[in-house]
Amino acid sequence: MKRQYLLAVLCACIVSLSGCGSFVKLDSVAKEIEVQELETQETQREKSAGQERSETEPEEKYEYYLTKEELLADIDEGIIFRVDTALQKPMCPIVRGGNWSFYVHEDNVVNLEIAYSDLIAKSGKAFQPYGEQVVVDVLSPDGDCAYHFERQGGEIMENVSIQEQIAVTPGEWTLQISFAYMCGEARSHFKVCAAYESPSGEDISWLREERLKEHDAEISTELANADADGNQSGF
Repeated sequence: MKRQYLLAVLCACIVSLSGCGSFVKLDSVAKEIEVQELETQETQREKSAGQERSETEPEEKYEYYLTKEELLADIDEGIIFRVDTALQKPMCPIVRGGNWSFYVHEDNVVNLEIAYSDLIAKSGKAFQPYGEQVVVDVLSPDGDCAYHFERQGGEIMENVSIQEQIAVTPGEWTLQISFAYMCGEARSHFKVCAAYESPSGEDISWLREERLKEHDAEISTELANADADGNQSGF
C-alpha cells in the first residue's frame, strides 16, 4: 500500500515537471515569436524609410545643381559652366571663389549669360564672412581679368539679365563665380552660363576630362576625410 502511494506521488511529480517544461518551452517560443515580429516590423519600417529617402533625395550632383548626365550633355553642347536654378525660402545659397577652368585651343568667343531675379539681401546683418554678393569674372591665361561683373549688398535685389561675348585666345582660362543671397517667399531664379561660340572637339574633350577629374578628386578627398574621422573616433 505504501509502495503504491509512493508510485502515485512519483507519477504526479513527473507529470508536474513535464507540465512545467512544456509551459517554459511555450513561453520561450512566444517570446521568440514576439521578437521576430518586432524585428520584422522594424525591417519594414527601415525599408519604407529607405524607399521614401530614395524617392525624395535628389541624384548626386556633379556641379552645384547638375547631375553627371546633365553635366556631360552640357559639355557636348560646348557649355563650359552652367548653374540655372530656382530656389525658395528658407534657402541661402553661398558659393565663394568657385573656379572653373576651360581650355581654348584656337581663337574663339565665349558667350556669357548672367540672369537672376527675386534675390534678397539679408536684413539686419550681412552674411559672414562674405556679405550679399554676385560676382562673375573671366580670367585670361595670364591672370588678367577679361570680364568682371559685381553686385554687392542691396544691389543684388535689382533683377539682372545680361549677355556678353568675350573674345578668347589659346590657353587655359578661368571662370570665377561667387554668390551669397537669401531666398524669399517668391521663387528666386539664378543663372550663370558660359559657352564656347564654336567649340572644337579638343575643347570638348579637355573639358569633359577636366570636369570628371575634378569631381573624382573631390570624392576621394571626402572619403579620405571620412575615413580619418572614423579612425579618430575609434581611438
